[in-house]
Amino acid sequence: MTEKPYWEIVVLTSKDRQQQEIYKNQIAAKKLRNAILSSIEFEVYADPEEFPIGTGGSSIHCLNRLFEKYGENIFSKRILVVHAGGFSKRLPNHSIFGKIFSPVSVHGHNIRDLLDLKIEFTQRFCPFMVNGGVFFAASDDVETFTLEGLKVKDFRNFEGVVALAHPSSLEIGKNHGVYVLSLPTPGSSLAWFDDDCTEVLQKPSVSAMRSHGCTFTNNGAECVYSDSCFWITPSVAHKLLELERHFDIYKKETCIYANCLRQNEKQIVLGWDVWML
Repeated sequence: MTEKPYWEIVVLTSKDRQQQEIYKNQIAAKKLRNAILSSIEFEVYADPEEFPIGTGGSSIHCLNRLFEKYGENIFSKRILVVHAGGFSKRLPNHSIFGKIFSPVSVHGHNIRDLLDLKIEFTQRFCPFMVNGGVFFAASDDVETFTLEGLKVKDFRNFEGVVALAHPSSLEIGKNHGVYVLSLPTPGSSLAWFDDDCTEVLQKPSVSAMRSHGCTFTNNGAECVYSDSCFWITPSVAHKLLELERHFDIYKKETCIYANCLRQNEKQIVLGWDVWML
């Protein structure tokens, strides 16, 4: 029997070195309890502390650290990067151990915290990352989806970005990234759809969402497709590493959603209804 593809490396980012040590200790404790797969390599990378670099700089920093350790091998591996740096100011009870280690209860599964849940849910995309790639996710949300009808063969020769999109109210769209699709927005009558993305609006006004043709009607309400997690193919990972080599990314705050998604020309957007925490 062929083994199902799974994450080969899981990376957590941290705000500073103190938080990095806490995360490492949490992962070490999970390993001692045999609570995580021994086949997964875990890495925790602290953001450089001199300047705030945002998720954009943090993502490139992760790729650079991975390349230093694994070399060219990273371009054929399936890697999950969870941006977990932050002090959880709105949920101070999670400020020490981080929201990614928040306890959860899932009946009938060996899932103890949000990290377990994040790994379990996102690994279902591994078969579609045919040639490897890097999957970027946040630490404080949970997306549910269906992959029924999605074919692995459609991704064999794809190079670019594959992003998840979620039907959202205009109010949510005002504070998130919103996709501008190449075809008329199909609404949410389908469990999923695929389409090329022509632009990603960052925290757009209601008038901007309407003028760009992002809105559609869902159960009588005006909605847009907002962003969340996405993955990049090896060729895009190469490009991001080139940025690190030619520009000083550590002196300017950048966003992986605003800057990477906006600049990449080849994108497929997969849309699902979503449950988010």
